[in-house]
Amino acid sequence: MTDNLAVSDERVNKCGYVVVSNVSGQIVPDFHSFDYGEALLHSALEVPGSTVKPWMEAHVEELTRKGYHLTPAYFINGERTNSAIKDGQTYPLGHKNWSYATEISSVVPKDCVMIDWDGDKPDAATVEDVATALGLTVEELDKARIQHRRKGEKASIHWLFRLPENTPVKTCANEWLSRVDIRANTDHPQGSKHGLIDIKPGKIINLPHVDKIVKLDVSCVAVPFPKHDDNVDRTKTPMPTGANVEEVRDALTFIDPDCEHDDWKSVGMALQAEFGDSGLSLWDEWSSKGAKYPGTRHLSDKYRTFKPKAGGVSVKTLFKMARDGGWNSRKVIDAATVFGAPTLPATSPVVREGFQWIPAQQLAEFFAGCIYIASEHAVLMPNGSRLKPEAFNAIKGGYIFGMDAEGNKSTDKAFDAFTRNRCITLPKVINTHFAPEKPFGSVDIVDGIESVNTYLPCPGMRKAGDVTPFLNHIEKLLPVEADRDILLNWMAYKVQHPGECMRWAPVLVGAPGNGKTTVADVMSYAIGHKYVSVVQSSDVENKFNGWAYEKCLAVINDFKVGDKRDVMEVLKPMITDKRIPVQKKGTDTVTSSNHLGFIITSNHRDAVVKTSDDRRYAVFFTAQNNESDILRDGMDDKYFVQLNDWLESDGYAAVAEYLSQRHVESHPNRAPETSSMAEAIRESMTPAQAAILEAAEDGRPGFCNNIIVAAAARWVLENSGVKITHGKVVGRVLRELGYEPIPNSESWKINGNRFSPWAKCGTIPANTTLSKEEVVRLSGYIDNRALAMVQH
Repeated sequence: MTDNLAVSDERVNKCGYVVVSNVSGQIVPDFHSFDYGEALLHSALEVPGSTVKPWMEAHVEELTRKGYHLTPAYFINGERTNSAIKDGQTYPLGHKNWSYATEISSVVPKDCVMIDWDGDKPDAATVEDVATALGLTVEELDKARIQHRRKGEKASIHWLFRLPENTPVKTCANEWLSRVDIRANTDHPQGSKHGLIDIKPGKIINLPHVDKIVKLDVSCVAVPFPKHDDNVDRTKTPMPTGANVEEVRDALTFIDPDCEHDDWKSVGMALQAEFGDSGLSLWDEWSSKGAKYPGTRHLSDKYRTFKPKAGGVSVKTLFKMARDGGWNSRKVIDAATVFGAPTLPATSPVVREGFQWIPAQQLAEFFAGCIYIASEHAVLMPNGSRLKPEAFNAIKGGYIFGMDAEGNKSTDKAFDAFTRNRCITLPKVINTHFAPEKPFGSVDIVDGIESVNTYLPCPGMRKAGDVTPFLNHIEKLLPVEADRDILLNWMAYKVQHPGECMRWAPVLVGAPGNGKTTVADVMSYAIGHKYVSVVQSSDVENKFNGWAYEKCLAVINDFKVGDKRDVMEVLKPMITDKRIPVQKKGTDTVTSSNHLGFIITSNHRDAVVKTSDDRRYAVFFTAQNNESDILRDGMDDKYFVQLNDWLESDGYAAVAEYLSQRHVESHPNRAPETSSMAEAIRESMTPAQAAILEAAEDGRPGFCNNIIVAAAARWVLENSGVKITHGKVVGRVLRELGYEPIPNSESWKINGNRFSPWAKCGTIPANTTLSKEEVVRLSGYIDNRALAMVQH
């Protein structure tokens, strides 16, 4: 087995890591020769040369190619967790979550089962026992092995089998054979650990292509796999009712029922505190989905021991566990709920009984999720808002807060209790930054100081559904399929990577009222209105561009440059540059990271300046140029009423889900060529460009065979009424039209006058030299007197 990199191996992949050829076929990380413990230590310490990033990139690349659904794994407060996996989702290598992952998890493929044998335990079944239970020989069992041991190592072994379709298998631990776990495909949103294959540094995992997984003949299995008993008599306790039940049930889907025992108890205690005895049914329903489910009787006995305590475990604890698992509440929660007050309408008074004292030792829980920002003298709240001292006192106040361990000092100001406490130091940072690719509230060193990430995802709810009405509308706007793919891929990529600077912008041009702004409406919903700026055309050239600060999408409606071409220069860096200057009114200019994607709509065909070498604008001339075109395509009032009704019901949610799941191979660095590009270039032309292009299309002397003589071009401009302010105007216009000077022609003259020939870029083969006589013959140029004769 190869333990070190062998860059000469012909199977080195693009990440620079070798596939071992003689043992496992496994990608070799640079610490492949370490044992598992050493590899974890090197990973944790980030020993130079042992970073997990190249190792991870190589594995994700290979396993994606083999057809596996992957999810990043990382540690939160010392516990391993992974990104949500729902409805067949997988995380491509470019996804932001890989940036802070340290391990990989792969979903056990559908209709497959992974057998995990812990051979280092004294009471473990033998490999022969496993083979016998499956009706196989040891040699046949070995063909399904996906985890290999090093010589002398007593590590576990994993086998992966494909079962007949819809074969019922229960994920379980130590239930089938002693010290043998069964891991089956799971649809748990967070990914039950019994439904995942863990891929870690130092482990030798060799997964075959999903189509080549060894098939198991279940008719020969001697010890059947455990199955879920669908007829188990669950608790007869009635389910709780109320508006909060569905939210709690939704949150529970993001908490693994096979979590640590203390966390499992905390869920039960939270349900008891929120719903009383009726919460038992929710706890039982949730727990029964895990491999560790102890049964209804044990569960009921445990639940009866839970007694609510003031300041103890509550439903907020459950919600925090769910958020740590990737949950975002899908309901609109008022400020009182977010900040810990009873769940009552904001206008309803809350009567508290007794002395409202919170000792300093409990402030960490009371202020959970809050972070003080020194540069703003404000507190970042769990819902993403930033509160100044007065607002913070109003929202979190109404109590007496302990200021020291003994309780001798106190205050009724929540802000003082948070920032000046003598007993406990609560989270504080100097500044903020906006990083959609990282978790909300994460703290990093940015420009040398501690800074907290203020980006909190808040997209509209997503829901799988039929998106035909939306796709039909896009087809009405853009009948050319290639155009539709360009636009939909741009939209999908932005939804899947909301923090990406998109580098080019789609420009939708058409008649007023043809529904082109629907594209922007859908994108605003999918990304979250909080992170979208709708910009007026006049705002683009304004020096105050605060609308770009901490935003992911900018929508410019009814845009038209016209003669004010300097506006395009203002837009250029905002579309392409990763960092841009931003100035709000009344503040100094700051340099900010740029996460914008632009969508531009216009009723004018010369909305933007489009040239042959432009890379920033993908111009789409929609099929509707006037009102008659709109009616021709069936887009009357009734059509738009039906479309908007569909969008407002479940349409927006369905399109957001569609865009989040649409496969996008890659995002081009330059604006792709659309079917409207040539026409858009013509519409963007200046009078000088149009005059020269017309002469070339007419084949006038000096404008033939992709050659234009500068002297002839100057004569055409002068006779077209174009004012030539300086000698370089002609050359600049020719460059804008995609021409370049013919090499070695600087000294050529006719009748004593220089005539400077230019050729269309790319038309003269490399290493080809044209003589003066050949250029004169090809261009048809004699002198400007000939032009005058042709003109007259």
